[in-house]
Amino acid sequence: MREQGLLTPEQTHMRGIRAALREYPERREELLDANPSYIFFRLEKEGPLGSMGRRLTPKISLATDPRVLPYGTLVFFQMNWPGLSGASVREFQALGLPQDSGGAIRGRRIDFFMGAGREAEHVAGHLDSEGTVYILLPVKGAFLTNLDG
Repeated sequence: MREQGLLTPEQTHMRGIRAALREYPERREELLDANPSYIFFRLEKEGPLGSMGRRLTPKISLATDPRVLPYGTLVFFQMNWPGLSGASVREFQALGLPQDSGGAIRGRRIDFFMGAGREAEHVAGHLDSEGTVYILLPVKGAFLTNLDG
């Protein structure tokens, strides 16, 4: 929509996209069909299934390019969390599991599944930041010890 001049970079968020779709209702299907980021979910009582075949878990499930970050890889990630205005206001850190992929998820891009509700909709509509991902690997023979003495 931005490439077609319907949105400015500042309007490229969930509210801006919805406003443009209301403004151009005759182009709605064309615009949604052309956007590989627009995902259709089947309604499920327990939540959507990722392309891995597992139920997605809010604030844990990630969509990745499986050629770069395979399904089921345990990761620790850091990103900026959007505030009410949409601007990043604080750092968010969590463990995550790649369990899905998407049309726009190519290379080193990751999509964070927020779930449902007002906060989820707001964050999903404004989340567009760089972050850091650490791949966590098991170490055979590793053990923990008391570091206090």
